Amino acid sequence: MNEPHFSVEKKMEIVILSLAPNANDDGICGRFGIHKSTLREWKTRFLDGARAALGKQSRDTTEIKKKLEDSRKALKDLITKDGPKE
Repeated sequence: MNEPHFSVEKKMEIVILSLAPNANDDGICGRFGIHKSTLREWKTRFLDGARAALGKQSRDTTEIKKKLEDSRKALKDLITKDGPKE
């Protein structure tokens, strides 16, 4: 079977359909003309990407919070050390 080429958006749509409760992979594959192995690969990449994105967001948020706290401490030290300037 020659598989059609799909845009990223269409692949996402197909994967999301396949993740729905009671979804039938055989039916979805037949409907879109793809192999089950292709759908499995797309699902894996989709879920891996979601994990990476959510994990990165968490790390980025932690790093941003730490930098903000460091900046606050530095500003407080500067104000305390030098006092207010007029």
